[in-house]
Amino acid sequence: MAILCQVGGQFFITYSMPRLTASFGSIGLLMQPIVATIFGALIFAEYLNLMQLGFVILALVGIYFARLEINPPNKEGHDELSNQSTRA
Repeated sequence: MAILCQVGGQFFITYSMPRLTASFGSIGLLMQPIVATIFGALIFAEYLNLMQLGFVILALVGIYFARLEINPPNKEGHDELSNQSTRA
């Protein structure tokens, strides 16, 4: 069963990567260990020590800062897609 879950998960990751932007896909992949840690604590009643909690928080802060750099606001307050649609 573990092999099926691993192969299935990797299949869906491989299937979705060409359909996502690189930035969105990389942030989604960075969330995997964080989600696994949180689900392990919630579902299996695993105890997280202070170091694990610290690294979860550190990873979430890093993902937050990485997400800020993906869509920086431009000076006019409009995103690039709306500017491109008005130019056409």
